[in-house]
Amino acid sequence: MSEDPNMTTHAMPSQVLQPRPNIIVVILRWILRLIVPVFLVAVTGYFGVVLGTAIYLQYFHLPAEVPVPKIIGRDVQEAQRLLQRLGLELDISEAKFQEKVKKDQVMEQDPHAGRTVREGRKVAVVVSLGPEQVTVPRLTGLGMRDAEIALSNARLNLGKVTLSDRRKGDPEMVIDQNPRPGKSVKKGVKVNITINMGNVEMVKVPRFEGMMIDKVRESAGQAGLKLGSVQWILHEQYNAGTIIRQDPPPNKAVPPGTPVELKVSAGNDYRVHEIRQKQVTVVAPDAAGPQEIRIMVIDPTGSYAVYQGTHYAGEQVSVLVTGVNGGEYETYSNEKLLHRDRI
Repeated sequence: MSEDPNMTTHAMPSQVLQPRPNIIVVILRWILRLIVPVFLVAVTGYFGVVLGTAIYLQYFHLPAEVPVPKIIGRDVQEAQRLLQRLGLELDISEAKFQEKVKKDQVMEQDPHAGRTVREGRKVAVVVSLGPEQVTVPRLTGLGMRDAEIALSNARLNLGKVTLSDRRKGDPEMVIDQNPRPGKSVKKGVKVNITINMGNVEMVKVPRFEGMMIDKVRESAGQAGLKLGSVQWILHEQYNAGTIIRQDPPPNKAVPPGTPVELKVSAGNDYRVHEIRQKQVTVVAPDAAGPQEIRIMVIDPTGSYAVYQGTHYAGEQVSVLVTGVNGGEYETYSNEKLLHRDRI
């Protein structure tokens, strides 16, 4: 077939030309493809290290060992600062009244000083509240017996008794006292009182000095007095059991029932006269009204009362009793024997 010379022929292109991509866009796309995975790996690795370290420190890492310092006798705040510097903690396990230890001072510690423990360990301590404080009751206007009961209930002791004749004819009663009513003082403090003599018939204190202790109690009772505290001391000149000092002194006029305090010789050789001491605590038993609590010591030198006072049910009496060459003590409530034991 021959071609028609009058026909126009159009040439078809073999392919369509595409626009050339921007090189910057391509680079950014590759950077994004690399950064995101790297970032995810880095974050995962970081948190893995943190978590692993925490687990190690919690379960596998052992804290350093440190010696426990001595904190007994230190103020509680000072003790806490000292422990904190060593990585230890202070734990107040108990606080109690203590006559001879200042308030807020550490009295006991556990673990003891010098022991090696791990950092973070708690050191338990017992802290002093200082001497127990009580309020002095009003005694003016009370009779001698009621004043003793009021002092006993307030956990105070009767001190010096002064007699006055300023109110002759008036009944026997307290007309002055020191310390004053309402004052806060240490438990066990002695309160001095002035008693109006009134119409009371006074008794003269016998001379007990030079007598043997086993004879004094009977003599004191016959004189209308009672035996107060008894203190044993080593003495060069007097045999064991001999009274070397008394208060009130001989021949002084005092009201009936006044306690006489004695100092007794324990001899001059502690190897011959063994002196034993024991802290005795008596709890007044259940009873209606006041009761007389008495603590007796019985040893080779005789028998004598080391404490005698009026108390109500539940009140405590704590006395350090002393015996020479062995001996026993007995506690009584209104003449009823409560307890007997060796010293």
